Amino acid sequence: MVDVPFGGAKGGIVCDPLTMSRTELQKLTRGYLRMIDHIIGEKRDIPAPDFNTDAQTMAWIMDAYSARHGYSPRS
Repeated sequence: MVDVPFGGAKGGIVCDPLTMSRTELQKLTRGYLRMIDHIIGEKRDIPAPDFNTDAQTMAWIMDAYSARHGYSPRS
Protein backbone atom coordinates (compact mmCIF):
# COMPACT_ATOMS: atom_id res chain seq x y z
CA MET A 1 0.00 0.00 0.00
CA VAL A 2 2.78 2.45 0.86
CA ASP A 3 5.68 0.63 -0.84
CA VAL A 4 7.57 -0.03 2.39
CA PRO A 5 9.67 -3.23 2.13
CA PHE A 6 8.64 -4.78 5.44
CA GLY A 7 7.15 -8.19 5.95
CA GLY A 8 7.77 -11.56 4.45
CA ALA A 9 9.20 -14.70 5.90
CA LYS A 10 11.14 -14.89 9.12
CA GLY A 11 14.42 -16.67 9.52
CA GLY A 12 16.23 -17.54 12.67
CA ILE A 13 18.62 -19.66 14.63
CA VAL A 14 17.54 -22.41 16.95
CA CYS A 15 19.30 -21.79 20.26
CA ASP A 16 18.59 -20.90 23.87
CA PRO A 17 19.92 -17.37 24.33
CA LEU A 18 19.44 -17.66 28.08
CA THR A 19 22.28 -20.21 28.20
CA MET A 20 24.66 -18.13 26.07
CA SER A 21 27.10 -15.41 27.06
CA ARG A 22 26.81 -11.94 25.59
CA THR A 23 29.94 -12.63 23.51
CA GLU A 24 28.47 -15.86 22.14
CA LEU A 25 25.22 -14.07 21.24
CA GLN A 26 27.12 -11.30 19.50
CA LYS A 27 29.23 -13.75 17.45
CA LEU A 28 26.14 -15.76 16.54
CA THR A 29 24.23 -12.62 15.50
CA ARG A 30 27.05 -11.23 13.38
CA GLY A 31 27.62 -14.65 11.78
CA TYR A 32 23.92 -14.88 10.95
CA LEU A 33 24.05 -11.44 9.33
CA ARG A 34 26.94 -12.58 7.13
CA MET A 35 24.83 -15.53 5.99
CA ILE A 36 21.74 -13.46 5.12
CA ASP A 37 23.57 -10.36 3.89
CA HIS A 38 22.80 -11.10 0.24
CA ILE A 39 19.01 -11.12 0.82
CA ILE A 40 18.62 -8.04 3.02
CA GLY A 41 18.91 -4.34 2.35
CA GLU A 42 16.89 -1.20 1.98
CA LYS A 43 15.58 -2.27 -1.44
CA ARG A 44 15.15 -5.96 -0.52
CA ASP A 45 14.08 -7.08 2.92
CA ILE A 46 14.68 -5.47 6.28
CA PRO A 47 15.26 -7.67 9.33
CA ALA A 48 12.83 -6.93 12.13
CA PRO A 49 12.94 -7.94 15.78
CA ASP A 50 11.13 -11.12 16.70
CA PHE A 51 10.96 -13.57 19.60
CA ASN A 52 14.03 -13.19 21.89
CA THR A 53 15.43 -10.34 19.78
CA ASP A 54 16.19 -7.24 21.80
CA ALA A 55 17.57 -3.77 21.03
CA GLN A 56 21.16 -4.98 21.48
CA THR A 57 20.67 -7.75 18.92
CA MET A 58 19.26 -5.28 16.40
CA ALA A 59 22.19 -2.92 17.09
CA TRP A 60 24.66 -5.73 16.33
CA ILE A 61 22.80 -6.43 13.08
CA MET A 62 22.89 -2.76 12.08
CA ASP A 63 26.56 -2.46 13.00
CA ALA A 64 27.53 -5.57 11.04
CA TYR A 65 25.46 -4.45 8.04
CA SER A 66 27.01 -0.97 8.19
CA ALA A 67 30.53 -2.41 8.31
CA ARG A 68 29.86 -4.39 5.13
CA HIS A 69 27.98 -1.71 3.20
CA GLY A 70 29.27 1.59 4.57
CA TYR A 71 25.84 2.69 5.73
CA SER A 72 25.17 4.67 8.86
CA PRO A 73 21.73 5.97 9.88
CA ARG A 74 21.27 9.72 10.04
CA SER A 75 20.97 11.18 13.47
